[in-house]
Amino acid sequence: MIQSLRTVHRRSFVSLAVLLPAILVVGLASRHRSTVAQAANGASGYISEKIGARWEQNAIATELYSESANSEQTYVVLNPGIELLEPDLLLYWTDSDNSVQALSPNARLLGPFNPGDKYLLRSNEARSGRLVLYSLANGAVVDQARIEKQP
Repeated sequence: MIQSLRTVHRRSFVSLAVLLPAILVVGLASRHRSTVAQAANGASGYISEKIGARWEQNAIATELYSESANSEQTYVVLNPGIELLEPDLLLYWTDSDNSVQALSPNARLLGPFNPGDKYLLRSNEARSGRLVLYSLANGAVVDQARIEKQP
């Protein structure tokens, strides 16, 4: 009786040893590519421009992407130099020109912050305002950047 259980146990572990890495490889290969990665690699249809965004506490590369066919839709992409360790980071946009210590009520949520993700800005927002990283868990502004007006 024990010998038959050992045989089943051995066969199941051998099959899992082959099956699990295969599932991992297929999953990694089938991930979809983001349009931001395609835009960064020079795909046609996107215009990329580095903007003057000076972050107060962290080195975060900030770029604007706009579709050449529809210049009304502008996306911002943030890539921090080092990993930001604050919990539950959210990215907000505010029209305020002054440095903010607390999140203003007119700030618009762009989404949860993930490095390399693209966030849609309205056409009037893409040229002047402030990006704010806010930690929901800490209830505090983590960092902010003034977006300089571009010609």
